[in-house]
Amino acid sequence: MVYADPPYTRDHYSRFYHVLETLAVGDEPMVSTMKVNGVVKLSRGLYRAERHQSPFCIKSEVLPAFEALFGGTAHRGVPIAVSYSAYSSGTAARPQPRLVTIEQIAAVAGRYYRRVLVESAGRVAHSKFNHEAVNGEVNYDAETLIVAHD
Repeated sequence: MVYADPPYTRDHYSRFYHVLETLAVGDEPMVSTMKVNGVVKLSRGLYRAERHQSPFCIKSEVLPAFEALFGGTAHRGVPIAVSYSAYSSGTAARPQPRLVTIEQIAAVAGRYYRRVLVESAGRVAHSKFNHEAVNGEVNYDAETLIVAHD
């Protein structure tokens, strides 16, 4: 069985993995910059310049990424469990925290597998951001498993 926990948003990947990527590569990358009021500054997260962006984090690439994931495992005859966070309406600061819904992911899985089960992982809440403006309503059904097999 394959277990996959793809990133839900661009924040999910880039905030946590750029340090590990730098350790694994062993280089000294340039730090990314941003323009604020016409002034170029270092990014708040001190991210790697030209850091990797997962296709699961790009709106135009997320559904094709799930197609490739489910297609690849089904082609090999391997069941898969995908852990994903439920879609929500977000906040004013982050109006679209998830790029796809659980139903969309299950529909993609259903194109490759005969059985698709969508199940809550239990009473789980994700940690909140450190700035109140980007916090949404606490969802205690924050993690869902999409299990697909023949």
